[in-house]
Amino acid sequence: MARSRLVELALEPYVMALYATPRLALIPALILWLGINFELRFAVVVVSGLFPIILNTYLGAKEVDRNLLDAGKAFAAGPLQTLRTIVIPGSLPYIFAGLRLGMARAFIGIIVAEIETSVLGIGNLINADVQRLRFDEMWVAIISLGVFSIVFATVLKALERWATMPWQRKGLVRPWLRRA
Repeated sequence: MARSRLVELALEPYVMALYATPRLALIPALILWLGINFELRFAVVVVSGLFPIILNTYLGAKEVDRNLLDAGKAFAAGPLQTLRTIVIPGSLPYIFAGLRLGMARAFIGIIVAEIETSVLGIGNLINADVQRLRFDEMWVAIISLGVFSIVFATVLKALERWATMPWQRKGLVRPWLRRA
């Protein structure tokens, strides 16, 4: 979208609309389309998590330094080479921000989908525990979700640091260079 004005004009309204629409409002339409099954839960997770990634990647590609793009043109870089060597590396912080936002929204989406439509899953477990006034078991499920999301966010942050700061990768610098 960021590299083509025509694609941007065609897709941006739909991306913005689906990004802003609450998942709870989409579940009835997805039920009619997919039925109540695993595909429904998968679709809710994808719809919840994909659009923050698309939106942030789009914004990151639009914010690439113009001087770098001009340097690519000066060295006769083609469109694919410009994308691979300038746009994607320049957009990585935005892409990882989108991944973090998408991950959080996907977790919320799966819990909402399981509460609303599932007989299995942690969302249904939390809902059943609340209805039966088993608050201790409900808190165990919620804390487990929190721990899982912290672990996932930590892995994602380490992956971001590895991708955006190659000079901090451990084991790649020769020992004799470390002393200098």
